[in-house]
Amino acid sequence: MAQQPSDSSADHGAWIRLLYMLFFVLVANMVEVIVLVTMIAQFIMQLSTGSANQRLQMLGRLLGAYIQAIIGFLTYDTDTTPYPFNPWSYGSLNAQDDG
Repeated sequence: MAQQPSDSSADHGAWIRLLYMLFFVLVANMVEVIVLVTMIAQFIMQLSTGSANQRLQMLGRLLGAYIQAIIGFLTYDTDTTPYPFNPWSYGSLNAQDDG
């Protein structure tokens, strides 16, 4: 019996998604380093001032939301590629956005 040819456009899309996924694995690793630096900075702030820096706390929340979006894409929970391929939609560092 003859095999039916596979849908080459679907295969092409799968390979493109793989490239995006590899890119976002690298981005997630860079974000992990930023989280480590933020953690160290917060620890130093706690020791020196007695309290955590609010802007670094907000940065931590933003990075957490961004990592969540990356993981959602990597695990096929969503087809929407995270930033920088779509607009940043994870909040901002402005004080009035803190809530």
